[in-house]
Amino acid sequence: KEEEDEQTGQTTETKIKKNDPVKPVGPSKPQLNKADHYAYIVGYPDGLVHPEKNITRAEVATIFFRLLTDAKRAEYWSKTNDFTDISADAWYNNAISTLANAGVLSGYEDNTFRPDQPITRAELVKIAMSFYGTVHSDSHVFNDVGEHWAAAFINGAADLGFVDGYGDETFQPDRYVTRAEAIKIIN
Repeated sequence: KEEEDEQTGQTTETKIKKNDPVKPVGPSKPQLNKADHYAYIVGYPDGLVHPEKNITRAEVATIFFRLLTDAKRAEYWSKTNDFTDISADAWYNNAISTLANAGVLSGYEDNTFRPDQPITRAELVKIAMSFYGTVHSDSHVFNDVGEHWAAAFINGAADLGFVDGYGDETFQPDRYVTRAEAIKIIN
């Protein structure tokens, strides 16, 4: 587990206890740009953010692309990908191609990414946890996540305080995410 000294900015590695449910972040994963504050959310042509609107997979990819450090963006930079539904001239191509190259994004079994499809809570958490490293957990935080494909990512995000569930102890992993909810998770 890496920890940053607030005064020097240097990182040190500390050992994870055997029973610690969170796995360490790999050194070759994308890094969050903590030094600069960039506007990672951009509104629509009408000048509004539309926080109540569902956020798409392409929009989420673009947000995480904007959060990369310059060095990591250069390291993983790509304009090509294996998705059959991402054209080279699409506004989101570089973001999706770069993050797919970094191992942060994945598509569907039919080799599509479905950029204009709203993203689910599980998909967003998987991307966020992949962005921060291979952090996941075997704990069981929510009663509706048990055998879900993203259970380890969701429980890891909950262990780290990135996500909350609902009052009935559910996470609702297949529910679409609004732009406001996405900002809360990403922040």
